Amino acid sequence: ADEKVQATIDLYYHIFHEGRLTNFEIGEDEEEASNLYPEVVYTR
Repeated sequence: ADEKVQATIDLYYHIFHEGRLTNFEIGEDEEEASNLYPEVVYTR
């Protein structure tokens, strides 16, 4: 059970603390989400 808990903690750390899924470069041929969906407010 300890290994499952540690794996879950590691996953949440990398996703939410480090922002691994959202911290990437957008290339010249790619489109930013705010351009695709202008009706969505992305900032608070």
